[in-house]
Amino acid sequence: MDPRLENSSFKIIDWPLSEVRLKDNAHFPWIMLIPRVSASITEIADLSSEEQKILMDEITQLSTAMRAHFSPDKLNIGALGNIVSQLHIHVIARFQHDLCWPHSVWQANIPEQSYPIEKRDQLIHQLHTLLS
Repeated sequence: MDPRLENSSFKIIDWPLSEVRLKDNAHFPWIMLIPRVSASITEIADLSSEEQKILMDEITQLSTAMRAHFSPDKLNIGALGNIVSQLHIHVIARFQHDLCWPHSVWQANIPEQSYPIEKRDQLIHQLHTLLS
């Protein structure tokens, strides 16, 4: 796993294809799916047909769980890879009252805010239970 992904997130659970990780940014409920495939794979199209199907199932399962748990106004789902090229999918719960609404969460003038340890651990436990 690219160290930038590992150092900016916390493991929640392993799914059939992906490691599911909580992004350490308390501004948004933000979860990443990081397929356990070669780090040289940068695009969904580079996965095998079977891996693509599994990934789509995982995106759908995570989206459904996040909608149920967080009740967002919108989910943002993306595989950008402009900074970290290793394939990873962002699923971000967005709210009309959040810091960046209606714009992207990737704004240069918005610093990330780490979770307080207790809140982070509680959220990881809740999400692990939800996603098991």
